[in-house]
Amino acid sequence: MFKIEQITEVFEKKSEIFTKNVILSLSLIGAISIITRLCILPFNIPLTLDAQGYFSYAIDMSILGKFPTGYYFPNNGWPVFLSAFFSIFHFTNIIDYMSLQRVITVVLSTLTIIPVYLLCRKFFEKKIALLSTLLFAFEPKIILNSTLGITESLFIFLGTWSIVFFLSHNKKLIYLSFMTLGLFTLIRYEGFLLVFPFTVMFFIRFRKDRKVILHYIIMLSIFVITILPMSYVRSETIGSDGIISNVSAGPSYYKHVSENSIKSSEEIIFDLIVTGMTNLIKYVGWSTIPIFLFFLPVGIYFIFKNRNIQNYIIITCLFALLLPSFYAYSRNIQETRYLLIIYPILCVISGFTIQKLFTKFKRSNLVFWAIFVLVLTSSILFLELKKNDYEHEQEAYDIAKEVVKKTKVINHSYAEELSIPETKYFRIANLALLPKFPVLNAEIPQIQFIETKDFQNIEEYLKSGEKNGLKYLVIDDSPRQVKFLKDVFINEKNYKYLHKEFDSHDHGYKYHVKIFEIRYDELDRH
Repeated sequence: MFKIEQITEVFEKKSEIFTKNVILSLSLIGAISIITRLCILPFNIPLTLDAQGYFSYAIDMSILGKFPTGYYFPNNGWPVFLSAFFSIFHFTNIIDYMSLQRVITVVLSTLTIIPVYLLCRKFFEKKIALLSTLLFAFEPKIILNSTLGITESLFIFLGTWSIVFFLSHNKKLIYLSFMTLGLFTLIRYEGFLLVFPFTVMFFIRFRKDRKVILHYIIMLSIFVITILPMSYVRSETIGSDGIISNVSAGPSYYKHVSENSIKSSEEIIFDLIVTGMTNLIKYVGWSTIPIFLFFLPVGIYFIFKNRNIQNYIIITCLFALLLPSFYAYSRNIQETRYLLIIYPILCVISGFTIQKLFTKFKRSNLVFWAIFVLVLTSSILFLELKKNDYEHEQEAYDIAKEVVKKTKVINHSYAEELSIPETKYFRIANLALLPKFPVLNAEIPQIQFIETKDFQNIEEYLKSGEKNGLKYLVIDDSPRQVKFLKDVFINEKNYKYLHKEFDSHDHGYKYHVKIFEIRYDELDRH
């Protein structure tokens, strides 16, 4: 039998192999990380909501060869980047294009371990930097987000490189940081906020340099030159630059709320601050689960205790990147994705805890493997608990295709179209049934939803719906169903003027949906 000393020796030899060969270590982390992401990637389920909007923009741009009009989201950097891949790869199936979009975000998320490692390496030795990078590579919320095909993967990738370059002592790389910062801002306008900590910390770092103002003017010019062409395009296509206009929207919103409330301005601002701080603390706390929870408390203490310029840069960047989250949370927009951009910084802060563990325990290699196992185990368990019910999602998509085969005018089953996950598939099912693809978004027949929230009974609703071309009712068994539609679902025999044409249970689906043809001639005789 192995003795403890022999087991320890084995661990020490294994850890030395990885810590001495950084390329091998990052390659291994990257390989396991991308395999994990691909294993949970829902290849057969289409993109929806924001991801679908980016998808449509990228498809239009790949077809037109220029910036499309008719889109009003300010963050078009990601779909512009995506359109280049859609121009290279050609498919006839819409799902293949959407899978490509997901794979690109997965690859970008995995590649982000490189700048995260370099960022951590600015603060720690190789072994600690590798473990800090491991925290990012297997953070389950980062993994789940990377499978959605949305902006965060590219946003985090560029944002991390910006901070890495800025921390360099080489002024050429600091110049590059402002260019990368410009690209970062084009992906999401929130990146603009890093200009302020970069500016302050640049003058503090190089205050003794006689040419510091000249250097800064050059750097700021690089940033402006990077964002200016796209800002012009946005102004021409959507009517605003999508950067300054959106940053200034925050104060404008607070002013609007203050002017349209019976409360005083001071009370309104106080309420917004309290709401924002309360939600921010809550969601930052949630974002530390499961991995960062073990490392952040001690790490926060040490990054504030050890006063140096690098720590100040990280702290100021952290506060700047938290401002958009605070603004969103003050409006009760409760999304954890606003906090994903700070995860590389959380890796650095966690590194201080890991460093302390290494100095406290003599057998540092055992600490290395203990952290490695802890991170992987907690990540896998969290992913298992939070994974989506892809079988249900697939059924909702299949049933949505059955609906749009019959009609493009659909009743709102709920108070809000997108408040229930199933409803979002109607629009994408409409795309999937097109005889050819890709096509321009403007050429696609649009789905029309007829509101139900202003009606008290089915007859009143149907008479209004007839004027808008409503010919079918689509109803599921959700408890959030509108009352009069819920009664139709349960007591269908009481409604002679509704003819059931489809029942998902008859086709072996677990998700229960019924489609009724509305016979208006019988309704008139009712």
